[in-house]
Amino acid sequence: MHRARTRRVRKIIARALVPVVLLSVVVTFAGGCGSATSTTWKQQSSGTGQNLYGVTALDAKHIWAVGEGGTIRFFDGSSWQGQASATGHDIYHVSGTDRTHVWAAAGRGGTMVFFNGVSWKQQATGTTHALNSVFALDRTHVWAVGELGTILFYNGASWKAQDSQTTIMLFNVLAVDSTHVWAIGEAGNILFYDGRKWAAQASGTGNALYNITSTDASHVWVVGDGGAISFFNGTSWSAQSSATTSQLIGVSALDPTHVWAVGRGGTIVFFNGREWKADVSGVGAELNGVVAVNRVNIWAVGDGGFILFSRRP
Repeated sequence: MHRARTRRVRKIIARALVPVVLLSVVVTFAGGCGSATSTTWKQQSSGTGQNLYGVTALDAKHIWAVGEGGTIRFFDGSSWQGQASATGHDIYHVSGTDRTHVWAAAGRGGTMVFFNGVSWKQQATGTTHALNSVFALDRTHVWAVGELGTILFYNGASWKAQDSQTTIMLFNVLAVDSTHVWAIGEAGNILFYDGRKWAAQASGTGNALYNITSTDASHVWVVGDGGAISFFNGTSWSAQSSATTSQLIGVSALDPTHVWAVGRGGTIVFFNGREWKADVSGVGAELNGVVAVNRVNIWAVGDGGFILFSRRP
């Protein structure tokens, strides 16, 4: 089964849930000007022991984390609360444009759920292939990707398939605008959509790629197995030294000098515009997703319902 080859399913089968321990961790990142900046990470209670795989934010008072068994947790600025997801499938990724337009890719059977500001409901996608990720550029430009090279596009009314010209597993997708869209997957594969068709780009790595972030079309990062990080400068992809060999699963960029990546064994690395710096977070749980709302508020989510919050000085 292609689904059995995905990172998330391999992880769930291979390992039991990591116990959640209340903690406060201080990590030090190199700042953009070369000075050290202390960052305090603290656990927030998610209210669940289910693994959390993805997180997105509109602002510091509208954050969604998604995960195992249809889990959706919502942060309103003060606490995390559960939302009924309309599915029991594992949810791997979530993306929204505003408070009434949020999508979550629920993996198995091509399941997609949509939040209209009141409740989550399933949307017909027209595929039975597992979906790993969704990205909403705006209300009428939404992409989803998954197994067997599946790429779907939502135009505001319905989901339709796009020809990816591949059958590889795709793990994530991101759009800067309607003519700059990337999908990433197994064996370092990167696909680019120019508004007309999808085509392969050389990634600079042969490692599986799990997540992607950008600040604009000339600043795009992808992360994956073995600490792999590749950067797109608007013309080509090149490998960057990540200062870790741990699997990197989540990444989020605020600007070219503030980029966070997280991964296996509580790994957190930070890019200051010149280099990536690795720090020991003190967290043993696998971190699967990260979102930076601004330079002050950053969230990371992981196994066992783990949510870390960082308030930078």
